[in-house]
Amino acid sequence: MKQMNAVRRFGAKFGTTARNVAIAATVPVMASPAFAEIPAAATTALTDAAADAKEGGGLVLAAVAVVATIALLVAVFRKA
Repeated sequence: MKQMNAVRRFGAKFGTTARNVAIAATVPVMASPAFAEIPAAATTALTDAAADAKEGGGLVLAAVAVVATIALLVAVFRKA
């Protein structure tokens, strides 16, 4: 019981300190550069995926423009 009371009394302080130490240790690790080389296959795959995403985004944008134009024409002809 005595040990449990000590944990209750000092546990919150230890938890906050441990969290702050973990945050302080994480920042320099994240800021340091990574020296791993990316494989050529992965670079090619990422480039291809980016090109496909841009093409798909263009198609979606075109579809939205067509739908908006049709809606505008319908609204104009309903008023006439």
